[in-house]
Amino acid sequence: MATIETLRQAIDTAEPGDVILLRPGLYRVTQTHIGVARAGTATAPITVRALNLGTVVLESELPEAIKVEAPHWHFENLVLKGVCADDDVCDNGFHIVGGAAGTTLRNLRLEDFNAHIKINGENDRFPDGGRIAHTTLIGNHVRRTSSSVTPIDLVAADGWTIDGNLIADFIKIEGNRVSYGAFAKGGGRGTVFTRNTILCAWRLRDENVQTIGLSFGGGGTGPGVWRGAGQPGVEHADGKMSGNLIAFCTDDGIYLNRAANSVLRNNTLIATSGIDVRYPESTGRVDANMVDGPIRSRDGGHFRAAGNIAASLPSMFLGLNPVRGYFEDPARLDLRWRRLPDPVDGESSAVLCGSPRIGPAPPGAFTDFRAC
Repeated sequence: MATIETLRQAIDTAEPGDVILLRPGLYRVTQTHIGVARAGTATAPITVRALNLGTVVLESELPEAIKVEAPHWHFENLVLKGVCADDDVCDNGFHIVGGAAGTTLRNLRLEDFNAHIKINGENDRFPDGGRIAHTTLIGNHVRRTSSSVTPIDLVAADGWTIDGNLIADFIKIEGNRVSYGAFAKGGGRGTVFTRNTILCAWRLRDENVQTIGLSFGGGGTGPGVWRGAGQPGVEHADGKMSGNLIAFCTDDGIYLNRAANSVLRNNTLIATSGIDVRYPESTGRVDANMVDGPIRSRDGGHFRAAGNIAASLPSMFLGLNPVRGYFEDPARLDLRWRRLPDPVDGESSAVLCGSPRIGPAPPGAFTDFRAC
């Protein structure tokens, strides 16, 4: 493909099993979004890809750049940038809706949208069973908008896997000044966040905001977009977060809001307000995490816990951060062990980097950061 017009034509005429290979260059998305409405199949998906990441750049100045409405499309090795002068305009990079089951986004770089990836139902259909893998979602400036700022904004879809991504610098300085790295909510279930790195404030800084790393439940969902009968209740069920590194958030590293039967295992949280399990609907297990902050429940939330290393609220108020003493220089993300924690028993699981965890091992997202 050589131009945005030929790319649109190829997408509009694609058949199951087709691979649309873009030639190197800059593609400008103007006037209207790229619409994806022809169906692939589970055994013969339709793929849009560049040969190598960085050779193809798409720039969008629209509220949404690519809208996927059909199942089993794969997007690989693309750079997609929002280039709007007004942050209210560049809202969604990828918008995955309705019947777009089995969408896969792999090895992408997405920059400067309020929601780099927005996933939600449409016309009582839900884009279940997707995957986001090995993708960078990043902001190059603070967002001056009152719109929701959440790089992965997943509402009411089931069975998504978010694996091995970097999500960084999602700071919102207008409106409620609250932003999330990623959440799943709206009555969905079975979301897996694994082996991701979430840096709420990496190159950008503003202390007068609330940044939250990962969440099942987010800030809650209105009834109009709820899955099922449309009555708010459990925001998310049967979710798992494992092997994630979350750092430099002004608020919670992990927040469970009416999230039932959640599993939080082998995560490392640095310079956040810890893990918050809130409301009676929130239940689950919190095991073998390394948390530079407290692990707490409130407003009726409850969980079982084992093998965690965490700070207490009193120590945080006193400015004491005992968990940081395990690492060489956590402020610079040098997380080599200064002293090794006692190993804990736990289920075999993937880790952020290095070999899978088998048998007793230190808590947290990695056994040896030198493998990262």
